Amino acid sequence: MRGIAPEEFARIIADLSPALVLYARSLCDEPEDMVQEALLKLFQQHPPPENTRAWLYRCVRNLALNNRRARARRKHHQSTLGEQKSAWFVPSSEIELDQQAAANSLEKLPHDLREIICARLWGELTYAEIAELTGLSIPTVFRRYEEGLQQLRTLLGAPWPEKTPKILRSNFRQS
Repeated sequence: MRGIAPEEFARIIADLSPALVLYARSLCDEPEDMVQEALLKLFQQHPPPENTRAWLYRCVRNLALNNRRARARRKHHQSTLGEQKSAWFVPSSEIELDQQAAANSLEKLPHDLREIICARLWGELTYAEIAELTGLSIPTVFRRYEEGLQQLRTLLGAPWPEKTPKILRSNFRQS
C-alpha cells in the first residue's frame, strides 16, 4: 500500500491550503493548526482517500469542532475550579474581580508564567511538582509564580496583599 506521492502532496498543499485555512477560520481560533494536522493525517492515509478535497474539508471540520469543544470544556473546567478556590487577590469593596478580565489578563502573561500560575492554582501542584514538570529549580518556580501574580495584579489593578513579606513586594513591584 502506498500513500500520496510527494509531488501530488505538494500540489494539494499549494492548491487547497489557503481555502482550507479560510474555512477553518470560521470554525475555530487556530485554523492553521487544524489545516496542518489535517494535511499530516492525509499524508499518513494508506490508501489515500478517493476524493482528497472532500476528505480534507471533513477532516479540518472535525478537528476544528473537536478543538472548539475541548477549549469550551477547558474554559468551563477552569471557571468551575476558579469559583471553588479561595481568592488569590486581596478582597476589596472598591475592586470587583471580573472573571473575564482575569482570564484575559492571564492570557497576556508570558507562557512560562501562565503555565506556573495555572499549575499552582488550578492544578494545585506544589512548587516541587511544578519544578519537576517544567525542569526549573524550586526557587525559580516560586519567583516566577510571584512575578506572574504581581503582573496579574498590575493588569487588573488589584493591590498587593499586606501579608506578603516586604522583600517580595519590593522585588516584584514594577517601577
